[in-house]
Amino acid sequence: MSSFKLPEASHDLLEIPRQDIPAVVHDLIGRRSLSALVRTIHGELASEDPGLRRQARMALDRLGFPE
Repeated sequence: MSSFKLPEASHDLLEIPRQDIPAVVHDLIGRRSLSALVRTIHGELASEDPGLRRQARMALDRLGFPE
């Protein structure tokens, strides 16, 4: 993996360059942390803050989860 810390929320994920996302996902799976990240992002989708909802949607898109 690159020198990035593993993401814990949408804002962390969006700071990682697109070309590094596959390696990050691989590491998240290896550490059994991917489902926790997706659960956090889904919680952000339910936020009353439209900016956080938009950010969460962009993070899911970056992970390859279509709307």
